Amino acid sequence: MAAFMWRRAFPLLRRVSRFSLHNSCQSTRRLYSAGDTNTEKQLEVRKATYPLIIPPVYAKTAEAEEYRKKLIIQRINDKPTATEMIHELSKVQNWHYTIHPSCFHYSFLDFYKHIVKTLMVENLPKQTMELAGTPVVEQSMEMLKPHIIDCILQEQLYLYRHKGKLAKQENVAGKQTMENIMRILLTGLAGDYPHLRDSQIDQDVQVQSFWKREETRFQFTGNPLFLIRTKDPLPEFISKEDELSVGEVPLWSYAPENVSVFKQHINPVCFPGFKTGNPFTYGHTQIYTSTFSRTRCAKDQILEEVLQGFGMSSSFGWLNGLALYQMNNPYRDLKHPMTCQTIVTNGCQFSFFCYQLNTMGLSSQSADNPLRNVCWYSPDMKLYGDIQDGRIIDFNNDVLKLVIAFLLNRTCPLEE
Repeated sequence: MAAFMWRRAFPLLRRVSRFSLHNSCQSTRRLYSAGDTNTEKQLEVRKATYPLIIPPVYAKTAEAEEYRKKLIIQRINDKPTATEMIHELSKVQNWHYTIHPSCFHYSFLDFYKHIVKTLMVENLPKQTMELAGTPVVEQSMEMLKPHIIDCILQEQLYLYRHKGKLAKQENVAGKQTMENIMRILLTGLAGDYPHLRDSQIDQDVQVQSFWKREETRFQFTGNPLFLIRTKDPLPEFISKEDELSVGEVPLWSYAPENVSVFKQHINPVCFPGFKTGNPFTYGHTQIYTSTFSRTRCAKDQILEEVLQGFGMSSSFGWLNGLALYQMNNPYRDLKHPMTCQTIVTNGCQFSFFCYQLNTMGLSSQSADNPLRNVCWYSPDMKLYGDIQDGRIIDFNNDVLKLVIAFLLNRTCPLEE
């Protein structure tokens, strides 16, 4: 009986279902035809968005290697303090070639130019030479010259020293002479010049800094006699857009061992003469006493190259360390150039250098960086000729004027 009733009801159910489906389709068509013209826009399907495909960190592919480098650079730039940033840069031990200011190997100068990306320019900047010729410098020279002469006579003539190696005697005498000369100059000039009065002076300190040129790492170590640091920087010698600031430097395709530069497996160190947190973070003038024999270098015809390499490497090493203390690094380059002045002397002969650090981007990550650093230098000049009968012969006023001009070069606040 149940089966009979189901067979009678099933055709009716099919007719009802077909009728309802037909009516619904017809009503939908009428709705679309009478609806708003923007219906198609409202019914557009949004494109699917997918998360970025990030390569595995430890995959052995070029994409993974590039991704790892980006992570490292981001981690370095995200550090909030200079101490943490320098630790992130130096926490892993690597092979570093040790760079000292003095090097005596033939043809080493092109190697030094290459690793610090620096152009050497003969003669000092125009601003420095103009300052050395001003009446202010002339008056200061006339006022301090008698005291300088007495200081030289005291150290070279009247003071007894135990006999020893001639080179060592010259180094000790030159160092003590320069210490007393600087005390006289700073005492006589600081009262009238606030940038000297408010500066901070370090004596007999060690300067260390590190950097990477292309894929080779370097560690600099120097021992200046004096460092003069200020709160405000020295003015730029030239702009970043100047033709001297843009260009190439000599290429060096040989191993550093070919010029007697060797490597050590170390944690690199950055120490520009003081610890982080000191407000005097700009370099003004540094003075090095040369520990090598100028006479022997002149005999071997390498004196000019040795002095140029000395001034260039010591200036770059100091400014590079100062730049790291100011939160700059090879992956976050300088916003403004940094400058300093360097004097290399043995108490009698003087070489002057002015250095402008335009870029720290020396690694392969900055291969397209057109900037280069610039170093100006003067020839080696004698402060005096000889000492005879208790008198100094042929005292060179121009050398003393240059020393005073270096000290009187005023700082200026940094423009944002």
